[in-house]
Amino acid sequence: MSEVELHLIHSRLTGGLWEAARCGELRTYLPSGYVHDRAGHIVKLVDESVRETIRLVFTKFAELGSARQVTAYLAEQNVPLPHRRVDEDTVS
Repeated sequence: MSEVELHLIHSRLTGGLWEAARCGELRTYLPSGYVHDRAGHIVKLVDESVRETIRLVFTKFAELGSARQVTAYLAEQNVPLPHRRVDEDTVS
């Protein structure tokens, strides 16, 4: 493909994203701890263990001052971080 064709394809894709966002219909993947409810609103996850783990990460970051130290602490304490696969709604 020529560079012009690639540019046109890219422009159409981003134009579609902007249009969906303008209409309020753009849905993106949310970080762990948040979900879309049935009405499409973004809400916090009900699972208290996930919420507590996320709270621990931010608390430890405020205490330790770096992401590297937080990661080392979580590994040392064997605390699994919550994650969600792209095609799934459940957090593990």
